[in-house]
Parts: sequence; C-alpha cells; structure tokens
Amino acid sequence: MDLKYIGRIIDVFTLSETLFKNSRDLGFMSLHWEEMNHHKVLTTESLVNFRSNKQKKGGISLGLDDNFNSWSGTLESWRSLIPEDYMIDRLPSIDVGNAGLTKYRAKYLDFNKLHHIYWLYLVKSSLTLTDDPSKIVCEIGGGYGSFVDLLLGKHRKALLIDLPLSNALSAYYLASLFPNKKLLLFDDYLTNKRKISYKDFEEHDIIILPPGCDYDRDLKIDLIVNARSFMEMTTQSIAYHFRFIQQHLKEGGLFLNINRYQKITSGEVINFHNYPYDSRWQVLKSIPLETQPHIHLLLTRRTSEYEEGNIRQALKLSKKIGSRYRVRIVKLIPQLLKIRLYKLKKYLLKK
Repeated sequence: MDLKYIGRIIDVFTLSETLFKNSRDLGFMSLHWEEMNHHKVLTTESLVNFRSNKQKKGGISLGLDDNFNSWSGTLESWRSLIPEDYMIDRLPSIDVGNAGLTKYRAKYLDFNKLHHIYWLYLVKSSLTLTDDPSKIVCEIGGGYGSFVDLLLGKHRKALLIDLPLSNALSAYYLASLFPNKKLLLFDDYLTNKRKISYKDFEEHDIIILPPGCDYDRDLKIDLIVNARSFMEMTTQSIAYHFRFIQQHLKEGGLFLNINRYQKITSGEVINFHNYPYDSRWQVLKSIPLETQPHIHLLLTRRTSEYEEGNIRQALKLSKKIGSRYRVRIVKLIPQLLKIRLYKLKKYLLKK
C-alpha cells in the first residue's frame, strides 16, 4: 500500500476523531473505549504495525485482537472444534499489521482469526448468502475487519460501522487484503453530503463509516453482525444501533449477535437479555460459545411485519443461562465509583 493512501487513512481518522470529541452527547464513545484508546497514537509506523505486540503497551489493535490472549486456546483445541480443511481455507495468507504470525501449511496461524472462523462454522448452515454484488453484509463494531473479511467473498459488498480508530485499522487491513476493491471512507461521505444509498454500493465494494451517518430509508442489508461489541457500548448507543438494524435489515435477512451475558466496562451494567429486540425475530440458533461460555451466540431472521417471532423466549433463556456469569454487587462497587468519577469529570470539563 502506498504512503499516500496511508496518509489519507490517518487524515480521515483525525477528522472523524475531532467530530466525535465535539459530539460526546451522542453516547457512542463509552468509558470502555475512552480508557482503552486514550494512549494510542495513529502514525504511519503504528498503522503498518498495528498488530505488533512489540510496541509500547502493545499494538494499537489492543482490545480488538485476541491473538496474544492466554484464553485463545491452542491449535489442538481449535482442531477439535473446526474441521482442519475448513480452518486452513480461511486462515490468512499474509500477515497484515505485522503480528508476527507463524506459518502453518502455507498459511498464517492467527488465533484471533480462529475465533472468527469458529463463529462462521457454527452458523454456516443458516447463512444463505450467494456471492453476487447485490448482497450487502454489515458489521457494527467489527474492530479491524478480521471477521467481515470472511464474509466478503469475491463480489459481496460490506458496510462497517465503528469508532474512528477501528475504522482506520479496518481501512488499512481490508485495503491490504483486497487491493482491487474500492473503499468509501468518511471523507468521501462528508464531501458528497448525502445519505448512503444503493448507488454507493454500486460504485464501491466496502464502506467504512462512524456511527451517526445518514442512510437512505430504502437501503436494505442481507446480514448484520455485532460480535463482542454491544457489551462495551452504552445503552444509548445500543438502542441507536438496534434502530438501524431493525430499519435496514431486509425481510428474511439475518442478524448475528455474539456478546457477553453481562459486562460493566462501558460505564453501565450491560446485560445480553436486555438488548432491545422488537417482536419480529425468528431464532435460528441460540447457544453459549464452547470456547467462551460467558458469551452467547444468537442468530435470528427478520420476519415480516405480520409475523410474530420467538425472540422473547430466547432472551429469557439467555438470562437463565447467563445468571452464573453476572457480576456480584460487591464487585460492582469499585466500577460504580469509577463511573461516578468519570461522569463528574465529564460534567466539570463541560462546565
């Protein structure tokens, strides 16, 4: 990738980050990401090496990358979950971000990618996406793009919605993997000053934007994914994204939701069973992950407006399963104090 395009990615990040700092009231930047990203600096070097654990405090993919986590398993454990040929076919052929991956059967062994291959394997029988340019997949909070690249295929189109730093990483990562695909970034969106429509997907292969952008009401998406991202958002941000999903997922389209039963790092207590699904969802698969039993996988199909789904039963069951993973009140006290201090700090800064 040439330095000019890298420079553009950094400029787009700076622009969108500035706009985000001026619109904190939208609730998109949670306490979790305020703390996770405050020390990260985006430069040409840090972007090219965004997955390197040799940088100070780790690469800027820290918090988005399971490759160096102790609970990412071993090759043997993954082999017991995913057929070897299925796994090898989907492992990367290049080490984008310089994670220092080791070679394995002419591919790179990436433990972060193995999580995503496993998710895809669990739902493959329900995914009926054909490889044609009319199919659009969307990932909300997809980090640096490691899962959506498995969904893109040769001809499908993709929409990524995430915070400015993640968008910079995914723009670099996906442009490196798919040099022939055309990307639309936030500077294009601002220049055109219009809603995202089907025309944009006719002219581009991958669209990468922050939350809060405008979309044509008629735009319909075939598959929407949120994997381990809602659990780190505020309730306000989750509600915004569910409105987007329930408006723009086409009838019969699929929504894949993979998140913790409970997490509190966003500044609020976020429970899986409280996600604001409306009644138009038919459950196709609802299970705890074998690799991470504190995380639930819920695949649903969007029904017609005249068809009642069975989502309430699935959420009720997820509440029961997840009860063992809820944080005890005693452990909540330090986090709640931290939240109070954080909100006080924001109030004083505003004043």
